[in-house]
Amino acid sequence: MPQIANASFVPSYTDHLPMGIESSLVVHLKRYSRNLVEQTFMVIEEPETPLKIPVKTVLFGFPPQIRTIGQFYAAIRAEIVRQGNSIFTGNPSRQVAGPLGAVAVTDVDSAVVAINTIVEQGEGTPTSPASATGVAHFYRFEELAKGMKIMPDPASPLKFSFDPAQTIAIDDARDVIQMVDDPPLQQFDGKVGGLADACDAAYSKLLRALQGVFDGAPGQIEDAIGLMRDELEQAIKDVLGAPIESGPHQGLHGGPRFKYVA
Repeated sequence: MPQIANASFVPSYTDHLPMGIESSLVVHLKRYSRNLVEQTFMVIEEPETPLKIPVKTVLFGFPPQIRTIGQFYAAIRAEIVRQGNSIFTGNPSRQVAGPLGAVAVTDVDSAVVAINTIVEQGEGTPTSPASATGVAHFYRFEELAKGMKIMPDPASPLKFSFDPAQTIAIDDARDVIQMVDDPPLQQFDGKVGGLADACDAAYSKLLRALQGVFDGAPGQIEDAIGLMRDELEQAIKDVLGAPIESGPHQGLHGGPRFKYVA
């Protein structure tokens, strides 16, 4: 049984991805920047074969292939298919279905559907940057990196293009809260410290709610979603809104540490 409400479950930033995925990538907690999008989020979400979406009619190259999360999910999918329905021995009533498009996984077919949904939402399909729920995460990040939106384009081989007329302009200094890099590695005092502690408490409350879901109460998923969207989101906004008043990071803002506290 997964132990989510446990300090050992929570990543320790800075850290690598689990299972050796993208082994050269070190994940930090940093404020938004185009470099962060390109060097972290796009690396995490990169499809096994990224689509070369044109800017109107001009194609751009992509970096060499590396080990991806998509390959990781493909291996899981292949092993489930290999082992067959006999591995599904749990009580189906403990499965979560409905909220946020969750699919109850009770056999090989439903497991494959769930895995394919995860991959398509993150990477798109092998022939399109879009999934059933919209443009996939990787290509949303690429929009930020290129500074323009992906729009339907009948003239494009993929039926989508980056449109220079649909610009995305984000000034990394003016438009982004200047959060200190890697809050878990910082010592916050005073008001910022209290707000960071409150954020840790809200995050831990969310993990305990998710633990209840895994422990056999799938109906609690709605409570967990509510905690995430209300209490935790507000706690994060509060600590991000608090400037550090002294020390080497004076003038920068606090940030969430995503630390589990019992």
